[in-house]
Amino acid sequence: MLSTEQVLKLVSSNEALQAQLDGLNEILAAREAELELLKKELAASVELRSRLDLQGEELGAMESLLAKKEQQAWGAEEREIGLQRELTDSARQQQAFEELKTNNRYLQTRYNDLEYELSEYKAHFLQLEAKARRAGELESHLSDALEQNTQLKKRLQELELLSRGR
Repeated sequence: MLSTEQVLKLVSSNEALQAQLDGLNEILAAREAELELLKKELAASVELRSRLDLQGEELGAMESLLAKKEQQAWGAEEREIGLQRELTDSARQQQAFEELKTNNRYLQTRYNDLEYELSEYKAHFLQLEAKARRAGELESHLSDALEQNTQLKKRLQELELLSRGR
């Protein structure tokens, strides 16, 4: 039979375990909220990657158009129209070419920015995975603590029954 002091120690230990369990529950809730936030960021990263791919295709089309415009500028077939018209056409084509080059530089810069953002999202995603693994570990520890708490409660009840029976 357990003495009153031993029963008080068991109750005190049980309360301490309950406090630890409450603390772990708070940590788990915070981790779950953080995991949800990271999932949203991952979805944004996927959307960003999709936009990046689309802009890459647009960049390819611009480069093709740029090559076509360059060929037109260098392969003018209508020299008969006169020097003035040729100069005017050439000036317009040069302006369009410069606009395309400017556009190309902008798209290339944007593409590089998006690649950088994507790498940041990938790094963030790796952190998310690590945190998710940690949350799983914490969940396992919590489950173990709950099981241990349940066993201690059963043992305490058994001890109380034994102490009453005597």
